[in-house]
This record gives sequence, structure tokens and C-alpha cells, in this order.
Amino acid sequence: RRNAWADLTALHIRCLAPVMHVTPGRRGGGYVFRMAASPSATGAGYPPPPPLVTLLALTMGVFLVTLNVTVVTVALPDIQRSLSARPDELEWVIDAYNLVGASLLLSAGFFADRFGRKRALLTGYTIFSGGALLCAAAPSAGWLILFRVIQAVGGTALTPTSLSIVA
Repeated sequence: RRNAWADLTALHIRCLAPVMHVTPGRRGGGYVFRMAASPSATGAGYPPPPPLVTLLALTMGVFLVTLNVTVVTVALPDIQRSLSARPDELEWVIDAYNLVGASLLLSAGFFADRFGRKRALLTGYTIFSGGALLCAAAPSAGWLILFRVIQAVGGTALTPTSLSIVA
């Protein structure tokens, strides 16, 4: 016999039509509704992706966050030349990313638990990618620092979410 509880947790309940009106009394009044259950939009009717595809997507997120720090460190002389950045601005290009990443790490784990790990991971990928595109188009060092902060918000969502999904 199948476990019906797993099927019920993935169902979305919707109201079809009022069946009868209950007259007000000691316990109040109102309508009694006929209810029907249908699979929700969370993918209850679809098979999960293969484990290797999931692992690749999660590993890619952590890899991108780590690679990003390395690439920017190597590219600092070119950033200084092309954006006419001062040495203190170059320090902030790296420090802004690290500071935001370290300060939001615990909050990212909380939001992943609260709103769903998959949603947090996809949001992190989106913000991180958008921040990377903005960094590529930054007209000055000040804008680059701001866009690195945006990128760090997305990168911070990737690391704890990826690790919690793997665990």
C-alpha cells in the first residue's frame, strides 16, 4: 500500500463552488465548500532531474563564486588601466565583494530555509549573473564597486544553498 501522505503534501487545494449555506448559530455561519485537489505547480507530477545534473548545477555555483574572486585578483592591473582606478578603489573592488559575502552568509541560509532552497539557488544564480554583466559594463571604478556588491549578494545565496541541497 502506498503512503498517501507524500501525495497529499504535493497537492494544491482549490475551491470549486459553495455547496450549502450554514445558518448563523453559536458557532457562526458561512459556507461549506466542496474541495478538489490537483497537482500544484511545484512539479509534483514530474520526475526529479538525474542526480548528476543536480550535482553539476550545485557544484557550478560554488565554483563560479570561487573563480570570481580569483579572476578579479588577476585582472586588477587591467581594471586599473581601463577604468583609471586609484589603488584604494582597487582594494574596494575586492573588499566590497568579500565584505558583503561574509556579512550575508548566515542570512542567505535562513532565507533558503524559509523560502525554499531551489528558489534561493535560482535567485542567487540570477542576481550573480546580472551582477557579472553589470560589472563587465561598468563605466568607472565606483560603478564597478557597486556592481560587485550586487554580484556578491547573488554569490552569497549560492554557497550555503548549494551545500544544504547536497547534504
